[in-house]
Amino acid sequence: MKMYKLIPFKNIRHKLHDRYNPREICINKNTRCLCVAPHPDDEIIGCGGMLCLYPKNFDVVIMGSSGTDYKKRTAHEHAKARTVEFNSIMKKLGIKNHWIYQTYGVCGIKQMNAMFEQYIRDLDTKKYDYIFLPVPHDKHHDHNYITNKLFKRILRKNGYNKDLKIVFYEVWSLIPNPNVFIDITSVADKKHKTLSLYKSAHALYKYADVTQGLNRYRGHQAGLPTGYAEAFYIDSVYNYLKRKYRIKQDGK
Repeated sequence: MKMYKLIPFKNIRHKLHDRYNPREICINKNTRCLCVAPHPDDEIIGCGGMLCLYPKNFDVVIMGSSGTDYKKRTAHEHAKARTVEFNSIMKKLGIKNHWIYQTYGVCGIKQMNAMFEQYIRDLDTKKYDYIFLPVPHDKHHDHNYITNKLFKRILRKNGYNKDLKIVFYEVWSLIPNPNVFIDITSVADKKHKTLSLYKSAHALYKYADVTQGLNRYRGHQAGLPTGYAEAFYIDSVYNYLKRKYRIKQDGK
């Protein structure tokens, strides 16, 4: 049992419940959000609708460019191409503050660890109301590591807003029981077209088409018969920073 449930005053219990068990994303003109993406295009796959709806509220950080050798292109050339695409897309969306860090090869964990002090200098985590991260059980090793270890270290080092909410999004693994759906019907086409601008990623997979299908399915789950939605799991920063975080399977 949560200890706050023993408090006899109903209004105080409700305030504590909202703090420790958030169930909605409320964005106004002063709300500050940070989308943390492992690689270029992950931010659009998982949160592209939100970025299209609220570009002035979001900052975006790409933890590694993940350049790899591909055909005649070297890893450094590929990383540069992905960086150019990312910066161009952020400009098109109107997202002013964005960062991307250079990593090469299929595994960026060691390289991201080496850049820890640079992340600390660049990211003022105390100013955000919401921080978006890949779902903790994401099957991609870089994604999983960022959520479960690296960004926890960054928050503990740099600090955070006491009311900070952590929002998990979907890329390589789905959220089994989303507790928040965001209607992105009005920007679904824009999200699809924006994701298609990542030509370097689409050389292998048609991420835009697959993601559009997922958003259509999530729209059906959200009660939007002909609409599109993004699914998230939101929780308090206190729960997230526990040693072993697990999304609750009952959704409560």
